[in-house]
Amino acid sequence: MSTYLLVWNPAKWTFQDWPQALTDMAQQGFYIRQWSCVSKKPVPGDTVLLKKTGKGLTGIIASGVVLSPPFVNRHFGKNKEAILKQYVQVKFDRLADYTKGEILPVSDKVDFGFVPQASGCVLDETKAANL
Repeated sequence: MSTYLLVWNPAKWTFQDWPQALTDMAQQGFYIRQWSCVSKKPVPGDTVLLKKTGKGLTGIIASGVVLSPPFVNRHFGKNKEAILKQYVQVKFDRLADYTKGEILPVSDKVDFGFVPQASGCVLDETKAANL
């Protein structure tokens, strides 16, 4: 099994169902959502970490497992609905409320070995285990 780094930049996409995600976590212990992923290699059972990027506090805010192989769907961006993008379905089993400062700070080059430019980069297993 592999570990993939997913990224989220609030300046590019508003997490409109964030309150529902927190409710789902509190009530059922998980939250399911599709997430963009550039890699074609994830398989069900692979691990994912979700990093908040951009302004303000940044770092790991969630972890979970891949539920589906990569698939194509409409782009999430405003006025980009006609563009297709690749996603995976993810079952998040840990979700920290970044709005309350609950975030695991990371140093990209130290903790990942690279600066992520897209969602879905595979992590070195030793580095992933440390996170």
